[in-house]
Amino acid sequence: MVENRNNRLLNAKLNKYIVPGIMMSLALQLGNIVDTIFVSNLIGVEAMSAVTMSLPVETIVQLTGYCLGVGGSIAAGNMLGKRDKEGASRLFSATFIVTLVVGLLFSLIAFSAAGPIARFLVSGDGVLTTYTRDYIRISMLGAPVIGIGLMMVNYLGVENHPELASVYLIAANVINLVLDYIFLRFTPLGVTGASLSTVLGFLFAMVVFLFYIRSDKRNISFVRLNAKDFGIVKEAVVTGVPMLVFMATNFVKALGLNTIIMNQIGEDGMAVFTVCDNVLLIVEMLTGGIIGVIPNVAGILFWRKRLCGNPCPVQKNAEIQLHRAGSHIRSDHAVYRTDHHHVRRRRRAGTGDGSCTAYFLLCV
Repeated sequence: MVENRNNRLLNAKLNKYIVPGIMMSLALQLGNIVDTIFVSNLIGVEAMSAVTMSLPVETIVQLTGYCLGVGGSIAAGNMLGKRDKEGASRLFSATFIVTLVVGLLFSLIAFSAAGPIARFLVSGDGVLTTYTRDYIRISMLGAPVIGIGLMMVNYLGVENHPELASVYLIAANVINLVLDYIFLRFTPLGVTGASLSTVLGFLFAMVVFLFYIRSDKRNISFVRLNAKDFGIVKEAVVTGVPMLVFMATNFVKALGLNTIIMNQIGEDGMAVFTVCDNVLLIVEMLTGGIIGVIPNVAGILFWRKRLCGNPCPVQKNAEIQLHRAGSHIRSDHAVYRTDHHHVRRRRRAGTGDGSCTAYFLLCV
């Protein structure tokens, strides 16, 4: 009976979070893919390559909002699971302010830094360098909007409002799509219009957040912070380290591949790579979104078990998600590694605190 209850709980949570999880993954790169499609058809191949050349900068712009959003939402989920709403609110407020401040710093240096960065990414002062500079400049100016948007969708998920996160991301990308066509077709903005449409999409879609602010089911709210309260940000940073590593490796990959292709093949090779890379990104978005659902659900369920004594269903959660992502873990075993030894423990239905901890750590 308890096992059936856990299964129902997990199925409900997974069904509720799976689409927002995929949409969150889509949000990181879909704007660039849409920009690439319109730019290549309405401006030219050089402009399309400029969008790809700007990806390292795009990754840095998204870094703070995404990493603090992911890390902060997981940590806040753990706090909410322990009924610590005040701590979760302080963490939310601190990560919001830090994300906003970092974004404003990007905006302040946008005009002075865009040119040198573009020349570093693209050798020479040709048309591709100019397009890359224009695209980067608007992205840096919109860093506060992009950062806050990415951060908020993570917190909406842990606040049990994943549908609002989905609506926000869908609205942002639809607006981006419409504005791309308008700016590129009917204005002289060129590649600047493509980048501007992405930022405005994130901005105009923030109307969705008003439904969250007005919700009476909210557990997290803005609170006034003292200087010492910002120390709580370390909870988000520590929890967000895996995502930080992921974003850092994406930066290195994008920068390295772009540099190699430009030096060895040239602009034509970069154009071909852009098309192929967009296809690969679509596949990565789906798998990444599914896997990303695990921490938000696992954190709350884990601490609910700790406080209320309910059997821990986190194992089932991890097994379902990992199976969907392509891994093969048997449902009647908890498998993990400790001290370089392969440990396999058989668990009974509704028991197994050790395996629960192992799966939770695996998820995070």
